[in-house]
Amino acid sequence: MQQPRVGVGIIIHRDGQILLIRRKSVHGAGTWSTPGGHLDPGEAPEACAAREAMEETGVAVSDLRFVAATNDVLEDSAKHYITLWFRARYGSGDAHPRATDELSEVAWFPWKDLPQPLFKCFENLLAGRCYPPPAPHAYAGDHAARVLLAPTLDDYEDVQPPPKALPAILADAARIEFTLSSDLLTGSLLRTLAASKPAGRLLEIGTGCGVGTAWLLDGMDASSHLITIDLSPRNQDIARKHLGADRRIQFILQDAIDAIAILQPSSFDLIFADSSIGKHRAVDEVLALLKPGGFYLIDDMLPVHGWGPDLHRFQPALARKLVQRDDLRVTRMCWSTGLVLAVKVGL
Repeated sequence: MQQPRVGVGIIIHRDGQILLIRRKSVHGAGTWSTPGGHLDPGEAPEACAAREAMEETGVAVSDLRFVAATNDVLEDSAKHYITLWFRARYGSGDAHPRATDELSEVAWFPWKDLPQPLFKCFENLLAGRCYPPPAPHAYAGDHAARVLLAPTLDDYEDVQPPPKALPAILADAARIEFTLSSDLLTGSLLRTLAASKPAGRLLEIGTGCGVGTAWLLDGMDASSHLITIDLSPRNQDIARKHLGADRRIQFILQDAIDAIAILQPSSFDLIFADSSIGKHRAVDEVLALLKPGGFYLIDDMLPVHGWGPDLHRFQPALARKLVQRDDLRVTRMCWSTGLVLAVKVGL
């Protein structure tokens, strides 16, 4: 058997379906799998994933996120791969076989009705034979949903409907090519946390186009109040357009460092830090605004394609810093885009 090689697979999803190819190569001929291939020398894994998608199927992708790794021993062909799996959203292109020496068919399939037989590497991933492994209590279907889809609410039958303004906000965000909106699962959690704070005072640092803002408002009661801060008028104008009529919200267009300096300490029941302020800078100052019993939530704590290596290094350092604080009770979640949820405790 040969020395292990590094392979990369990419799970491309669109409207609840994923893109699969039927293999013609020596190993796995006739089986179905995702686009993928060998990692070239000096190549970044996420770049390899995007390249293979285009070379094999003619599809461009966006929002690549690492899912898991599998240890794949293909005894029939005496090959051994460590496969790095990414998922991504469909971007553009008419899916068709381009690498015709490697594949015979390209097709979209509902993730709950995949064709058979499946390529062993892909089968290992779906079965949970991967790193990190599924949670011990997870059902096989839950694991498959997690790894196959960059989550949307349509793919999770047990998630309640999104805020009514959300589709229009997302459409306007796409129009200005704003790609940093909160993940929909993060939004669902924000709504739940907001609902736990009747008559609460909430703070969002980083309005963006208002996706997270809409989720927070959807969980708040009539007596709650939300302050949301952003420096970009172009982005925040979209949030104002769709949410500005709500009397429970106050928009602040200002550098967050200056804005938080005039806010009252220990006055907020929930803080969502969705910018560098409160996440990578001025963390102590932001946490000083939180009441005992208040929630602090940050997202994007898993590597994301397109972010620089410096930001990836900040993520574990920030998590360690939070865990070491005596005034917080902290839980890290490898869920959505990677979340850290903390509660402030009185000392």
